[in-house]
Amino acid sequence: WKNSIIDFSVFIAVALSSDPAFPCTTFQVSNVNEKLVAHNYDYFGEYDQAVAVVNKRHVSKHSIIPPGAGSPLSWTSQYGSLTLTQFGPEFPIGGMNEKGLVVETMVLDGSGEISSDDPRPAVNELQWIQYILDTSTNVGSAIEQARKTRVKSFMQKLHYLVCDAQGECASFEVLNGKLVIHRGRDLIPAALTNDRYDFSRNVYDESQCRENFQIHDNSLQRFVTSARESKAITESTPDPVAAVFNILDTVAQRGTGRALGHEIWTTWSVVHDPVGRRINVKTRTAPEPRRIEFSQFNWNCTAPTLTLDLNTKGDFSEYSRSA
Repeated sequence: WKNSIIDFSVFIAVALSSDPAFPCTTFQVSNVNEKLVAHNYDYFGEYDQAVAVVNKRHVSKHSIIPPGAGSPLSWTSQYGSLTLTQFGPEFPIGGMNEKGLVVETMVLDGSGEISSDDPRPAVNELQWIQYILDTSTNVGSAIEQARKTRVKSFMQKLHYLVCDAQGECASFEVLNGKLVIHRGRDLIPAALTNDRYDFSRNVYDESQCRENFQIHDNSLQRFVTSARESKAITESTPDPVAAVFNILDTVAQRGTGRALGHEIWTTWSVVHDPVGRRINVKTRTAPEPRRIEFSQFNWNCTAPTLTLDLNTKGDFSEYSRSA
């Protein structure tokens, strides 16, 4: 696998010309003690990579941002994390840190950006995920860290769902040039797809009130389905993780085209357990879920960076860019 992962700079060049899509679905299951957080990564491009990366504490980092975006953000990781990516270490699609903080991302149709005239340092859309995992222990600290920077995107305008081990979640969106955060009672249900949260919630509320309510939009249908079905998972559910995977299967993206001939465009599905500090993950190439326990990892910066090709039955190995 060592050479199969895409170098981020190469990915940017390819992605800008091929215009892949990242629909994606994320939701929390709040009626179980584990406060499970589920995510489908839907990638409509030609790459099938699915890699887990072990990220270490006390590593100095600098963001890569587009030309003219202002000053890049610099930070030092305070917490270890396990992230999932197609594009290499430090450019995750999502993940969870050692404190049980989960960050997942989705494309947001109609999202904007904070002006480059803003004096705060900038970070690209994927490194924002790593930055929050590196520096935050819960939703409150994630909000504090997010307000210190601004996202400047290379390719996709995204929004994010962040949940912690205490069961609190928050959504992060840039609307009309400003960071908009929903949390607590303003984030019920705790879910995101590809429309702004307030609009998705309004459609969800209407679907709860009107019998035979029809939703023809793909993103809104996934939002309503995942929010509604996740409410049915409780402590009495025999296998909550399996039940969550069933919901992810229901909202998985299907079709033909550039997704390597697969019927399913969902590249991977992951169920985070923030309380137990473990993830359960499957890919379209390796559809049997596998469990990854955080207790096995050494988060010390002197330990080697480990990666795992999730499309195989292998184990974690030391990361190398050489063949």
